[in-house]
Order: sequence, then C-alpha cells, then structure tokens
Amino acid sequence: MSNLLVYNPNAGGGRAGALVPRLQSLYEEAGEVVEIAPTERPGHAVELVGAALERDTPPTDIVALGGDGTLNECLWGADRVGALESSAAPRFTVLPAGTVNVLARELGLPLEPVAALRQVLPGATRLLDWYRATSSAGSRPGALGCGVGLEAVAAEEVSPRLKRWLGAPAYALSALKVLWRPQPMLSLRWVDQDGESGEREAPAACFANTTRYAGNFRLRRDAAIDDGLVELAAFARVSIPTLVSAGWHAAFSELARAGGVEVEAVRELEVSSEVPVSLHVDAELHGTTPLRVEVHRQGLSMRVGAPTHG
Repeated sequence: MSNLLVYNPNAGGGRAGALVPRLQSLYEEAGEVVEIAPTERPGHAVELVGAALERDTPPTDIVALGGDGTLNECLWGADRVGALESSAAPRFTVLPAGTVNVLARELGLPLEPVAALRQVLPGATRLLDWYRATSSAGSRPGALGCGVGLEAVAAEEVSPRLKRWLGAPAYALSALKVLWRPQPMLSLRWVDQDGESGEREAPAACFANTTRYAGNFRLRRDAAIDDGLVELAAFARVSIPTLVSAGWHAAFSELARAGGVEVEAVRELEVSSEVPVSLHVDAELHGTTPLRVEVHRQGLSMRVGAPTHG
C-alpha cells in the first residue's frame, strides 16, 4: 500500500506542516509507504495528484492533510486524469487541518490530524457519494455541496483583509452587503429519487451531499452521504428574517422546517439564469451558471476507521 500525502504548509497557520514528520512516522510504523507532497500555490494539489496517478506505479491512496478545499483539489486532480471513475480509482483519506472540516465531521473523525490518522490506519473503507458539477468554468467533482447566488457572491466579494481579521464572520458581513442588491432569479430543474421531474424558481439555492452543510448545519436530518442523492434547498425569498430563520433551523433542527425554504432530495439538477450567477463547489468558487449536477452513488472510496453514522 502506498500513500501520497498532499498538504498545504500554510494550513492551520503552519500547524499542518509541523505535523508531517509525526504522520510520516505513523505510516511507517504501520508498514505503509508514504510520499510527502507539499503544495506551493492554489490549485497545485490538482497537479500533484494528477501527475502521481499517471505514473507507471501510481499511489493506491491519496491523503489530503488540510481543509475541505485540499480534499476537493485532490479529487479534481484524480478526475482530470480519468482516475476518479476508473476501476483502479485511488482510495482517499482526509486528515483535518482546516477551519470547518465538514467531511471529517461527517465521518466522525477526530478534528486533529494525528488522532485522525490513528483512527483510520487500522480501519475500514467506506463508499461515499460524490457529485460532478459542470458550470461556465468546466467540470469539477465535489464531495460536500454547492451554493448558487447569495453565499457564492458573498464569498467572491469578501475583503481578504477583513477575512484575515475576522475569519468566518467576514463572510456574514459580506452577505449582508450583497443582500440589499436585487437577486437574479434562478430556474431549478431536477430529477428526484423516484425519477420524477420537478422545477422551481428561487433567488438563491444550495445543496449538500453530506448530512452537514458549511459546518454543522443540516438541510434534512434523514439525509445520507451514500444514498445517491443530494439535498437541494431553494429559497423563496432572500431577506434577513428568512436567513435568520433558516440559520436557526439548520443549526438546531433542519433547514427543511424553516419557512420560505423548500428542500428536495434529488439525483440530478440543472440551474439556469438570465444573467450569469456565481457558484461554489465544496466552498471553492467555480464560475457561474448554467450549472449541471450529477450524483455518483458510492463512487468515492474513503478510509474512515470504525464505521460511523452521520
């Protein structure tokens, strides 16, 4: 078994890089080969993983040490060389060292890289869903979720200086600024779990592949990460009362209970708009509408340790 450990030396304020020697020792103690691959710039993980998987003897496992964005770049790297959907697709491991760490929380991993590695080394493999999002920026795989409209525009326009000073609250302030603008209407069309078609218009929408969204928010409590579906939330209006209600319900119950929001379980989705609207894939900005999403049921092999439930 051979592992390619990809990490951002700046993740966690440099904490991730400082842990690499200890992680390397743990792999070696377990009798596994590990190759260390630090990234040098945004998007570099895509190149590193793609190049490694095109070798005559590619790694069997891709390890993402960092935040959810690091994992997404690793998935993208595998997809770019056709490895994500091949019969010889690599297995993935996530060692959380980011800010939110949605997938690590989903899998019940400790939110500390060394402890997480100790859990997964002797553990089992779990097959998870992933989705393919195709927008104006091309095709990109994802494991977490996607937002179209308000939250993507807020992330796109947030001040880097404010983000350094405030962290996550900077996005909320940016969203308040965007909130007062007219929101272009989105046309949503989907195919649900029973193969039935549906459609709706909304000024903002998001969907989650995981049972959590943007941390510990839940769109629907009975969602699953291996059922071949994503939970689509369509907002009937974008206003401070609607968003406060949505946030409260998503944090303490489920978004599906909030007024002014409809949540559907879908396996295919198309989003269009009269003017281009920004969107993100796994919290990474990825062009504009039109957007097409297809779910790949249990197509992602993850090293997770003891079986867990979301």
